[in-house]
Amino acid sequence: MRKNACGLLVLLMSVCTQVYAQAYKVEVGLSLGQSAYMGDANMHEWFTSPELSYGLVGRYALNGRFALRAEANNARVSGSVETDPSVFLNGRTLAFDRSVQDVGVLLEMNFYEYGMPAYVQGSSWISPYVSVGVGVSSYKTNQRQWAFSIPFGVGVKAKVLPRLNANLDWTWRRLSSDDLDAAEPFDAFQLRHPMGVDGVGGKNSDWYSVLSLRLTFDLFAAGTKCCYN
Repeated sequence: MRKNACGLLVLLMSVCTQVYAQAYKVEVGLSLGQSAYMGDANMHEWFTSPELSYGLVGRYALNGRFALRAEANNARVSGSVETDPSVFLNGRTLAFDRSVQDVGVLLEMNFYEYGMPAYVQGSSWISPYVSVGVGVSSYKTNQRQWAFSIPFGVGVKAKVLPRLNANLDWTWRRLSSDDLDAAEPFDAFQLRHPMGVDGVGGKNSDWYSVLSLRLTFDLFAAGTKCCYN
């Protein structure tokens, strides 16, 4: 009886190596990076006056190619400009420095089937991706302001451990407002309407971007699978 059991065990080990991999549907983690503003005080360079950004991120895998990402961030933005009297009429130095809180939901599309190759044949432990979504941003000038945003970006994700993911992400956010760069005194000459004309229909709206490193941990296993050599 004992010999038969040992023989069966050896047979099973020869057919299927005892490598079990988990697939997970949910990731949660933290992000840390740099944020930068683009608007009337900075029309051309993405990383002028970089500031600190940090937040929370969660991801739900729809499949190996697509995932929904929810995030909440706190990003600081700043800028300054010495206005040209020949263009802006009065010539003065304007500066601002404020924090932006935002939440958003984005759809990510992976270039490769993302996952553990030991679990899904043909999947990759690393993949670049693109993302787009919707969000809401809030910041304070002379009062609390709210704006819709359109976040979109690019990034690369990798499984550095079976349940630990690293993610380098660069996301831009276009706001529906044009007063992110409002400077004190708020009732005087402003960058949001340097010629005395407000932006209309999204024109002259402000932008900011966040370049961040994210670490996420897998939760809620979808199952195990015995892998064949």
